[in-house]
Amino acid sequence: MSAPAMVAQQLQLPEGEAAVHAVRLRSIRCVPMMVTDAWVPHSIGRNVTENALRKQALFEILMAEGVKFGRVIQETTAVDADLSWLDC
Repeated sequence: MSAPAMVAQQLQLPEGEAAVHAVRLRSIRCVPMMVTDAWVPHSIGRNVTENALRKQALFEILMAEGVKFGRVIQETTAVDADLSWLDC
């Protein structure tokens, strides 16, 4: 999918260029604890699949593809969660 303008700028992607968007929900005993929302240029993350993410963390998949990390931007925010969809 195309990355939002702010993400595309941070990834130095031309407008409209494809990127891989991975969102993971981490929970303990059906209680959501953390959501990871990551964007990777498609040229780097084309082998990142839903199935692969079930087995490995995103950075592990990318490292196995030969990606060497020079810089990572990490932001932390807190918001109220809507748990109405959770089936536990």
